[in-house]
Amino acid sequence: MKKDRLWKTSHLLPFLGHVTIERLACGVEDLVDGGEDEGETEDYIRVMINGAPQPLPYCKDGPGGTCEMGQFERHVKERAEKYKDQEGACKKDEE
Repeated sequence: MKKDRLWKTSHLLPFLGHVTIERLACGVEDLVDGGEDEGETEDYIRVMINGAPQPLPYCKDGPGGTCEMGQFERHVKERAEKYKDQEGACKKDEE
C-alpha cells in the first residue's frame, strides 16, 4: 500500500467524517506596472477532510496549496462531462 497517496482512508472513515469545500478570497498585491487595483481579491478553493487541508492533485498553485476558482470549475465540468452517463455505465448487459 502506498504511504504517500493523497486520499487516505484513515482520514475519511471514522464513523462520522467531515468534508468541507471552502471558498477563500485572497487579496491581490499591487503590480509594479500599475496592474491591479488595491483591494481586489481572487477566489480560491480549499478542501478539508476531518479538519485537515487536502491538496488537490490537479491544482495546488494558490496560496497554501489552494486551487484557483476558475481552474477548479473547469476540472469539475470536465469530470461531470466524463462521468455524466454513470447510470448507463453501471448497467449490466442483458443476455
